[in-house]
Amino acid sequence: MQNKLKEVIAKHLEVPVEKIDSSKELKELGLDSLDFIEIILVLEYDHDIEIPDEKLINVKTIEDLETVIEGHLNEHN
Repeated sequence: MQNKLKEVIAKHLEVPVEKIDSSKELKELGLDSLDFIEIILVLEYDHDIEIPDEKLINVKTIEDLETVIEGHLNEHN
């Protein structure tokens, strides 16, 4: 999952995947709130899921986002 997240973020930021450090905060990578929403929409579409906003409130890093998405997928499979 983490590689998929890195690919989506790298594509959105138009940078190589190697430049994406999953432990950095999303804002350190150059993502603002609109970017975050767009990335969430892509991920929801790709995985045919809808993640409730309240689960995304405390997401700061790619690792956090991965945890939320995997938890959501496990709850609904």
